Amino acid sequence: MDDKQKMFHDFVMNLVQPGKEEEAEAILTESFGKQDEGTMESANVEDVINQLTPLLRPEGVQDLEKAAAGFKAEQGHEDDTTFDDELLEVTTRLPRPESMEDLSAGA
Repeated sequence: MDDKQKMFHDFVMNLVQPGKEEEAEAILTESFGKQDEGTMESANVEDVINQLTPLLRPEGVQDLEKAAAGFKAEQGHEDDTTFDDELLEVTTRLPRPESMEDLSAGA
């Protein structure tokens, strides 16, 4: 997992409903594999978002959609600044759990 994938992974996992972490992890692992293979397309991004959406806490859906829009806009470009800025903007607004126990407890 590269740095951007790790950042996105952590972002998404912070939005996932308690008990849905394994499902989200599997979806992310598959999508990162496609990215690594160079086979990730805009349609795949929509599929990933559609698969992840029911696993998220309601307040996280809009943040994920915004981050995905930034990714799709930048896909295939050398400069990923817009995607990084969009993801940074939404991640800085998220509450931070004090520990992994807080995260797994849905805090």
